[in-house]
Amino acid sequence: MSSSGVLIVCEANVCRSVVAQLVIIEQLRAHRGFESVAVRSRGVNAEPGLAACRLAERLRSTEDWEQQAASHRATRLEEADVRDASLVLTASGSVRAAVTALVPEARRRVFTLREAVWLSDGYASSDCLAGEAALDSYVAHLDDRRGLQPMPAQRRRLWHRTTDPLDVLDGHLIGTRAHATTIRDVESLSRQIVTGMTRSGVT
Repeated sequence: MSSSGVLIVCEANVCRSVVAQLVIIEQLRAHRGFESVAVRSRGVNAEPGLAACRLAERLRSTEDWEQQAASHRATRLEEADVRDASLVLTASGSVRAAVTALVPEARRRVFTLREAVWLSDGYASSDCLAGEAALDSYVAHLDDRRGLQPMPAQRRRLWHRTTDPLDVLDGHLIGTRAHATTIRDVESLSRQIVTGMTRSGVT
């Protein structure tokens, strides 16, 4: 069976991956031809059944967002989840490593959220693609660019932690301020990913 859709993976599947999933769904629905692209989320160390964090639930006040966030339950990543996805987006390099260790042959379609934004610079398809065809084209571009662009500099946050430039820090475990920053970062990155992915689509 061929792979399809987008899979977002973090550690616990209660914060970063949930926000990315819901924002990407929201943004894809605004682009004709992309509404049916499946978007799922998982956690490499998820405790099955846990609800989304409160900040994720409250990011939007729309009925659709609140319903999706309220119905979310954490799910642990399985090999089939990776095999079924055309694009796998992870919150950090360590999660990316866990995903590729689970399914080594999927490594060419696994990227961190920041990595996907960084590598998508300059992407545009001349074929007016949409849906799964556009997604496949986008993934091929990301993979082709990997290793060709200089790495971005390490980032230091106000709470004095130097982080990998391709990671979204798990602020959920640090404190309220860091948690809110993480949510904003994931929302922004998810929007940018959809902008890049749909650049070749019919809008």
